Amino acid sequence: MHGNKILYAISQNTCFIKLIGYVKLNMSSGFDSLVRQELQRKRINQFVIDLRKAEYLDSTNLGLLCTIATRMKAEYNRKPIIISPPRDIKIVLDAMGFDNLFDYSDKIDESDLKYYDTTEIKYELRKTREFVLDSHKALTEINEANKKKFANVIEAIQNKKLLS
Repeated sequence: MHGNKILYAISQNTCFIKLIGYVKLNMSSGFDSLVRQELQRKRINQFVIDLRKAEYLDSTNLGLLCTIATRMKAEYNRKPIIISPPRDIKIVLDAMGFDNLFDYSDKIDESDLKYYDTTEIKYELRKTREFVLDSHKALTEINEANKKKFANVIEAIQNKKLLS
């Protein structure tokens, strides 16, 4: 339908991210790198996550979103903004506790934004296991239900039964 992409634009102190189509692990390296770079540089004090064209988000990418929210809360005492998630994705986000981590909106001003594909980011390749583990750990910090839900996944990654 829309292709599967993760796009980003930076304007002033805000990072805009568009998740389009089926967003899975094989698309995550550039996204992971973008998030880590921007959080480390501390030039960004707000993230706007556009989910209008998202059809599916895997748990690794949900964990990256969670990482953004956790850091924004800790460093700037603010919540990132999620734009118009489709109904089925919003149900998943709310069930995982994202409604406590993000503000939701249906408005976004993109008039002056130029988006780039995260696959174009030159990134220092982290081991897949490392960033998948970090993402899932971030999800477990939201609430007890997530802790139980992802305990086996984390254990399997740590014991190298997944992603060896």
